[in-house]
Amino acid sequence: MDKETVWQSIWQKVENDGQSSLNKYERIWLNVDGLIGDVSGGGLISFFYNHGADNYKETIEDLETIGAELVNNIGSMFPDGSPPINIEERNEIIDSWDHDELNEFLENLDEQFYAIIDDLENKLEPVIEEAIKLANK
Repeated sequence: MDKETVWQSIWQKVENDGQSSLNKYERIWLNVDGLIGDVSGGGLISFFYNHGADNYKETIEDLETIGAELVNNIGSMFPDGSPPINIEERNEIIDSWDHDELNEFLENLDEQFYAIIDDLENKLEPVIEEAIKLANK
């Protein structure tokens, strides 16, 4: 199977059986690629406003596995140091924050994240290769 076919099969697994049905490499690929997409589309806060943060703890674990921990800076701002899984609850909390104070902080984090996106994608590439290799066994 090629990269696109494996990617589609990962999404199909998640649709049918949830993220717990993925192997380590598939999960890292899904979570980290999703984070990159969210951030590219609207900054780090977009990850939290969207469904990416539904799997926040797993995404943090996956980022640590490949050596990137920047997202934890925003996650620690939530009660209990972690965003709620429920997107509505999470967005209520985000909407309650003082955005005037928050904007500078988020812009700084976004700049840091944009500076490491290439490195993050490079670290993700061997994970993707392993996921493809396992899918072709």
